[in-house]
Amino acid sequence: MTCESSREAMEVFRQQVGEIRPPLRVGKDSEGWPQVLGRHGRMEWHDGVVVAAATTGRLIRGKLLTLPGVRGHQTGDRELRVLVEPQAIPAVAELLHLRRKRVLTGDALDRARRQAEIGRQSLSEMRRQPQNATSAPSNG
Repeated sequence: MTCESSREAMEVFRQQVGEIRPPLRVGKDSEGWPQVLGRHGRMEWHDGVVVAAATTGRLIRGKLLTLPGVRGHQTGDRELRVLVEPQAIPAVAELLHLRRKRVLTGDALDRARRQAEIGRQSLSEMRRQPQNATSAPSNG
């Protein structure tokens, strides 16, 4: 599967990594193609069937290559790029400590809703207070 534009690639990439919970924080690289950054590497768009993962961590390289569904693609002196089958994406995301979206649940969600309500109330009170149109004349 080939995508003509980075927009199509972003949609396909989000579908590929979308089953992971909490969801991954998908961004764009300097050329506009989708990627997810992590502590020990990154996962990026490859061809729509598999995704690519890259790392420069020498301790992570061996662990990454032993995962089922992961095959070496490019190996350098200090870096490794692998191709990741869809079933191996969650394991690779965990190993590379990929960034995730922040999802509020439970108490944190209730707290955020209360703070938002307090903010709306204080804003409406500020709007109701009359503005001082006249000011004391300055001696000058």
